[in-house]
Amino acid sequence: MDMSASELIEVALRELGWNVAAFALTGVVSVVVMRLVFGLRLVDVVREVEDDHNAAVGAAFFTVSLLSGLWFGKIGGDFTSQSTVAGQIGWSVFGFVIATVVFLSAFTLVFRVVCHKRGEPMIAYLRREAIVEDNAAMILFIGSLAVVPYTLAAMITV
Repeated sequence: MDMSASELIEVALRELGWNVAAFALTGVVSVVVMRLVFGLRLVDVVREVEDDHNAAVGAAFFTVSLLSGLWFGKIGGDFTSQSTVAGQIGWSVFGFVIATVVFLSAFTLVFRVVCHKRGEPMIAYLRREAIVEDNAAMILFIGSLAVVPYTLAAMITV
């Protein structure tokens, strides 16, 4: 790899910039998912993890952060001078939609099998399992349903 000093600095700055952007985007996505799915504000997430030692909330935050980091890292790693920003965003949205459909289909199937007798909505079920029951095993299991579709979408479509 033969690079001039200015090319090396350019690559280093691009990597640093994308790393900071991906880290910030991952944090935002994680906080938004915690709010939408579990009804937790950021201070609630901190309380659940720090004070209550709620492993389920920690596991959910970890899973969302891991997948978001892979996603945004893949987008940044594959961006070339031949790619357009619109093209990159378009493929990312396309892959995200496909992964979401696969994940929600798998989760709906599991939800119907696991908790069909309770008669509670999916979001209420997730909140009860994570917040009230601190069921890290269930949250990790549900998170595992998301790992393959989102990772594959990031690797294939992005």
